[in-house]
Amino acid sequence: MEDLSIYKNRLAAYLSAKGHSPQKNGNYHCIAPDHADNDPSMTFYEVRRDGDGNFVNCNACGFKGDIFDCCRAITGLNDFKDQLEEIKGVLGAVPSQPQVKKPVKKQQKVNVVPVTIDKAREIFTNQRVIELGIFVLNHDKKTGKTLSPDEVRYKDLELIKVWPWKNKDGLIDIITARFDFYDKVKKRDAKDVITIYYNGKAAACKGYPVVLYNRDKLAANPGKPFIMVEGEKCVTEAEEKFPDYILTTWNGGGAKVKNIQGLEILKDRDGYLWPDDDTPGQKAMEILKFKLEAL
Repeated sequence: MEDLSIYKNRLAAYLSAKGHSPQKNGNYHCIAPDHADNDPSMTFYEVRRDGDGNFVNCNACGFKGDIFDCCRAITGLNDFKDQLEEIKGVLGAVPSQPQVKKPVKKQQKVNVVPVTIDKAREIFTNQRVIELGIFVLNHDKKTGKTLSPDEVRYKDLELIKVWPWKNKDGLIDIITARFDFYDKVKKRDAKDVITIYYNGKAAACKGYPVVLYNRDKLAANPGKPFIMVEGEKCVTEAEEKFPDYILTTWNGGGAKVKNIQGLEILKDRDGYLWPDDDTPGQKAMEILKFKLEAL
């Protein structure tokens, strides 16, 4: 599979080639098509917090994105494959190694033990799932510490639904749990979904795998077409309307699309990608389309 980081780290070169250069204040004129930026307000950043390439952020209109988002803004190309071809054409030969080295993250090895549905009921009790929900949703990702009572953002977690995810053998290897709660920072009702697995000793959530939903059905019906949607709730609703298709999704949200394991089970199948009606959802499906075409 093609290493996209070698393009993501060439955003400055791409902008320059398209006639956009930093001004006296160090910022660029914003490239958002609906923003007449007379006072340069788009800042260029060498690397994201997670090390994933260059990006820009307009302090005036809020436009933000990497080289592919910038390509869309400048050229109007919406298809990820077209954007990639445009970037290749502009940059020409790109070094095989990225200009900005991505920090090497130590991969955490997790032991995911698939279990039967009866065993899953013993492990993933409501009490344990809520405990993990409190831990995950009130966890400071920077420091790795659980927030103090005064800092707690999410209160009164309510477990709404749990979805079991079955592997090709019909065993449950992860579950996802949806919570409703009051977000005291944003002062509004909110929701979130977390992933939980069994590590052989207890229910856990750190370092969870990103997998496909309905793998048991995909394995049992190798010739059946699929529809990829976002979220288990959407799968449940769509299954009733599209009985001739296997509905599937992935856990962890749109940002985890690049980490999906086991996409090979979709190779050579007819299928549709059905994104949510928002920019992150469309971008996630574009990345997924690229990954599926590369199989």
